Amino acid sequence: MERQAKLKVIVIGAGVSGLTTATELKKSGLVDVLVLEAQDRLGGRTWTVDLPESPNGENKNPVPIDMGGAWIHGVTGNPLIARAVEAGATFHDFGEENLIPPIFDVDGNSITDAQKVLPEKLFERLNEYIVEMKPLLKEEGRDFSLKEAVKRMCERDVQFSDCWNSIGAEGQLLQWLVGSVESFYACPPSDLSVAYYDDWKMLPGGDYLMKNGYSTLVRHLASLLSPFEWRLSSPIKAIDWSSPSPSSSSSSSGRRQRRQITVTTER
Repeated sequence: MERQAKLKVIVIGAGVSGLTTATELKKSGLVDVLVLEAQDRLGGRTWTVDLPESPNGENKNPVPIDMGGAWIHGVTGNPLIARAVEAGATFHDFGEENLIPPIFDVDGNSITDAQKVLPEKLFERLNEYIVEMKPLLKEEGRDFSLKEAVKRMCERDVQFSDCWNSIGAEGQLLQWLVGSVESFYACPPSDLSVAYYDDWKMLPGGDYLMKNGYSTLVRHLASLLSPFEWRLSSPIKAIDWSSPSPSSSSSSSGRRQRRQITVTTER
């Protein structure tokens, strides 16, 4: 019986999505897979670094800090949970453990509950403005960014403008609240759509953090591939879809032709 030739597939992006895609394709036994990653590390938007527990670095128990994506939001039915458990991850339950940290200003002073009142009220006004604009923008086929929404709020609301431009704790907190949106979506306010702001549904269940960081999952997924099945520092310059067998052009890997190309990055 003639053996069927394996389908050759390139996966662009070695983040969690790209590595998961590659491992699932490999598991089928029908695919030769190659993952190409522009950065010099695996993980994409997830990136865990180990910081020394003591300032002098002598402590041998480093603390894992997620510099990129850190959360698993909505754990009921979330496929990431099964993957993370498979990787040996353990979790912090944000709701049960009350992991809301104190907030400090740039001078290291704790921001008091009284100082939080105005910035939180103004941030809510910003959200109300976005909710007001969303249906109008969709109906008219227009859009603008969250950064532009902040600018417009400064023009229409003197109290918002004064606080936003303040160098005090309240101004810092208001800017931090907007900045937290950036960390939530891993996207700068200049790229966040107002027309489609918050147009997503969260899975039910709590919010988890992996105790040893997302690298636990990334390392596990990478271990399911051979070192020959992924390439770092291989940014894609172009994809040629014109032929039945598309090809990718990489500055470091040259031109590679495959039957299928799967893109798992945003840009």
